[in-house]
Amino acid sequence: MNKTQRKGFTLIEVMVAAVVIVVAVLGAMAFRYVTALDARKADIQISAARVGLLLLEGWKAEKGVNTYNPASEFTSGIVIVSTSAGGPMVPTGFTALGVGGSGQFQIKDNQTYFYATLSYKDVANQPRKLNAIVGWRPGAAQGSGSGATQNIKLTAYVNE
Repeated sequence: MNKTQRKGFTLIEVMVAAVVIVVAVLGAMAFRYVTALDARKADIQISAARVGLLLLEGWKAEKGVNTYNPASEFTSGIVIVSTSAGGPMVPTGFTALGVGGSGQFQIKDNQTYFYATLSYKDVANQPRKLNAIVGWRPGAAQGSGSGATQNIKLTAYVNE
C-alpha cells in the first residue's frame, strides 16, 4: 500500500451523495404536497355531491313542485342555503326552478361555498326529471356563482 493513499470518501463522492439525498427528499415532499392537494379536491367534490343530493332529496320530498325553495328550509345548521344571483347555467331543454326565478342558490357547507342551479324537465307520460348542478370556485372560496369552474350534475325523477 502506498503511503500517500488514504481511506475514506473524496469530497466529490460526498457531494454526489448529498445531491442524491436532496433530490430524493424533494421528490418525496412534492409527492406529499400533491397527495394532500388531491385529497382536498376529492373532499370538496364529495361535499358538492352531498349538497346536490340534499337539494334533490328535499325537492323530491315536496313532489317536485315548481315553488320549492331550499333557502327557506336550510337557514341554519351545517348547511345554509340562500338565493343567489349567479350559478351554473340551466341545461338546454330544462326550466329553472321557481315561478319566474333563476333556480340559483348559494350553499355554505362548513367553510366551503357552493353554487347550485335547480331545474326540471317535463316529458309526457314520464316522471318529472329534476336536475341539480352544483358548482364551486377553485379554493372553494365565496365569490360570484358565475365564477364556479368545477361542476357536479345530479338528476332525480319524481312522479307529480
